Amino acid sequence: MLRLVINNKDVELYENAPVNLKFQFSDVEKINNPLASYSQSFRVPLTQNNVDIFGHLDQVTEVGGLDLRVRLSAQLLSETYPIMDGFVQVKAVYLTKEIYPEVELVFFSSAIDFKTELEGLFLSDLNLSSYDHDLTLTNVQTAWLGTSDYNYGIVDTGQNWTASTFGTEEEPILLPQLTLFFKAKTLLDKIFSEAGLSYESTYLEGADFGDQFVMFANGQTTVATNDDFNENARTTVALPQTIAANTTAVADLVDTGNNCFDEGNNFDNGTHKYTVGTSGLYNVNAVYSIRTASGAGTRAFKARLVVDPASGGANYNLIETSFTNAGSAINRELSTQIVGGAVVLLAGDEVFLEIENGSPTLSLTVGGTNFFAGGGERTSLEVVAEASLGGYEVNVAASAPKMLQLDYVTSLQKLFNLVFIPDAVRPGHFHIETFEDYMSSGETKDWSSKVDYGKDVVLKPTTDLQASQYRWTYASGKDFVTKSVEDSLGRVYGEYEVTDTGNEFATGENKVQGKFAPYLMSRVPGTATPILRLITQDGSPVKDPAPRIAYYGGLANAFGSVDILSESGSQSTITQIPTMSNYSAAEPSVGDNDLNYGMEPAMYPIVAQPANTLYFRFWATYVLELYSTEARVLSCNMNLTEADLQGWSFNDKIYIKDTYYRILSISYDANAPGTAQVELIRKLDDIEVCADTPTGMLANSTIVTFNNSATDYGSEVCCVLYGYEWRTNRTTGDQRCHVNTQQLDI
Repeated sequence: MLRLVINNKDVELYENAPVNLKFQFSDVEKINNPLASYSQSFRVPLTQNNVDIFGHLDQVTEVGGLDLRVRLSAQLLSETYPIMDGFVQVKAVYLTKEIYPEVELVFFSSAIDFKTELEGLFLSDLNLSSYDHDLTLTNVQTAWLGTSDYNYGIVDTGQNWTASTFGTEEEPILLPQLTLFFKAKTLLDKIFSEAGLSYESTYLEGADFGDQFVMFANGQTTVATNDDFNENARTTVALPQTIAANTTAVADLVDTGNNCFDEGNNFDNGTHKYTVGTSGLYNVNAVYSIRTASGAGTRAFKARLVVDPASGGANYNLIETSFTNAGSAINRELSTQIVGGAVVLLAGDEVFLEIENGSPTLSLTVGGTNFFAGGGERTSLEVVAEASLGGYEVNVAASAPKMLQLDYVTSLQKLFNLVFIPDAVRPGHFHIETFEDYMSSGETKDWSSKVDYGKDVVLKPTTDLQASQYRWTYASGKDFVTKSVEDSLGRVYGEYEVTDTGNEFATGENKVQGKFAPYLMSRVPGTATPILRLITQDGSPVKDPAPRIAYYGGLANAFGSVDILSESGSQSTITQIPTMSNYSAAEPSVGDNDLNYGMEPAMYPIVAQPANTLYFRFWATYVLELYSTEARVLSCNMNLTEADLQGWSFNDKIYIKDTYYRILSISYDANAPGTAQVELIRKLDDIEVCADTPTGMLANSTIVTFNNSATDYGSEVCCVLYGYEWRTNRTTGDQRCHVNTQQLDI
């Protein structure tokens, strides 16, 4: 007996009224499919029992009745066996002779329910507060061990690094300049759990996906702010100051002049020195007005910004200027902001303006006290606190890229060719598998005797299902490197295209594209270190960069070293660079994995491009099954028992007359099971991408080996298919498959 349960209440149904159900493979293939498995509309009587569920829908004046814009959670069952979970939509109310009301319903499966649960929610809406952490060098280095849900990579998010500024002893990388990454699986888990959903998956719970991270960069150079970093100060001379010949003195600055301030209470009006309260990046700016006595040829002085380090070491100059045979009045500026940018100052360092009178006979005067009151000349010292080295509490969710949760899930589906199977028993639970994993796990069923040959049995090629062009591609990036490659290649980096289908009747294009942009690395100019460079052509940071996904390949020795400044101001030389890239290994070879769909040349030297691209790992079998000259679609009517209808799955191998098929769609009347309309596609179990698969390389050579054998050199067809080069081997004189040593250079 058919049962319709809405909000845990049984709906009274007409005993023999048809309830036609349709299941289609596109529901599990595309989770945002707008159709989803559904029933054709059917009617139920508005009995008192059903009024308790729907209300008096026949009374338009009813106040507080059912909101017809809201989904009603529902389940179709055969006795106690679940047929379909989902929801119902009220389509209309019919009044027969004004006294027999009926409600017209349509039942939708939970495939569309999944889409609705995530509609409009961004990654930043997730509660990721349990992953918030202090930005310290210890936490960063612990994350580099690969055991945390977050990690840190080196990405140029506006620093416009070059060899002279990238992690040098003079300009070390600051912790806030590192970029936060978040584990892709943990992010997916949070999306499901906060939507009240769950899943299980062979691939998504495996090691390969476990090594992938999503870049959490939303256009900000730093991943957090330190609200306590209020260390700015502005000072000026109170009275003209005389400095005798051959004498050096600290400028008599105070913070009590007009429009002066000392936010962190760091300036001492007695010593005229600024003491750094918090280690960080500072700009120090000074203006001085010097008047010398008469006697041209004997006028000489120096002005400098001096740091007396808290460590007790020797004083050093930030900037120094010298004047010889100077005029009688000199007005100049000293500014770190002008000569090189913010400098690192450590807590306890003292900063001051110092004037050295080099004249052997003449004094000089430091003056200009009225500038901040609206006058002209001035002598002043200004300290601007730009960024703290420490004190950062990283807000993980706020650092997330601007990406919808549904777009994240569907983008993963397009990367790994995932199918989403609603669990028949557990509402809200999904089995998520790659196409190949799912299809290899089904049962074998012999339905040969169930075909109704009294009705048409249609066997046709798959030509009508094919497009003339298939493209698997990433979204376009906004950074200058990605855009330059797009302009050069005429396509997005990492794309794979199938155009030679052999089908002269095929038209149109089928494009598989998610929201991720390619993770395209290039070297920091003048260095051996490849990183993602999210900057525009003029070196400006990219605003709202597209989301990226990358492998964490661990710490690598091959890419040089960088200096990093800790939150305490101590400087460390990092000889192992953390590698985020499209490759599963820091130094990839043939047998590693690649997050590009097709094989692409790298923009830095690598051992070899991996053969295991997204297309060949997750999509090739699917495409070949569709495009094979042996592919066929079978449409027929079948006499299926209730047990057959309750026990089938899209990944079952259906045996009919010496051939195996898989189900594309199945339709039947749930109120009178027995006859079903079934569409199937031939299952080609022996199909292979190519007779030979690249798996390794000969030692100390560029020769590719195949099929896990050091002596198998494959074939030209398979070599070229995977993106390698078939050419004459200089040592042996015969033809061998070689890695493609081409390298992009932008």
